[in-house]
Amino acid sequence: SLHFSPDERFLACTAGFGVVVYETSAFKPVNTYRVPTSAGAVWGGDGTILCVPLGQEIGVRLFSIRSGNEVAWLRTQHEVGNVRCSADGSTLMTLPLSVGEPTVVRLVDTHERVRLTGHTGGVPCVEFSPDGTKIASTGKDGTIRIWEALTGNPLQVWAIGDRSLPGQTVAFSPDDR
Repeated sequence: SLHFSPDERFLACTAGFGVVVYETSAFKPVNTYRVPTSAGAVWGGDGTILCVPLGQEIGVRLFSIRSGNEVAWLRTQHEVGNVRCSADGSTLMTLPLSVGEPTVVRLVDTHERVRLTGHTGGVPCVEFSPDGTKIASTGKDGTIRIWEALTGNPLQVWAIGDRSLPGQTVAFSPDDR
């Protein structure tokens, strides 16, 4: 997977052996992080922290782009299948690789803030709204759910329709509607 930093100066490219970060003006490699990844890395903080979900270990590692060093290892109760970060970079959402609830973590103090419970079965995708106040999730149970990001309280639930065709991805429009 590919993910630009908020200022578009860096591009993180995820592969089976880890993540390579490129400086975009000359497309030169800046750092290589050799960790087993399960999904794409995302940018956190002010765009200087790279959040990498671990494929064969439990948790997410945070790396500093400036120093190239690991700054934190967020241990989770499950193998992380995917991560998303809020637009302001303050909050990270982890998604289990298999069945389980998404977890919201504050990057400021790296503790779990809320757990989103309600889907039955797996949750293939979660996403923050552009303003960071809501979270959308799609589940193997054939529903799309909207949550309040700060509290994890459910706001809306929609049945996708045919449960044999559950959702795989979810995204907000830029205007948040």
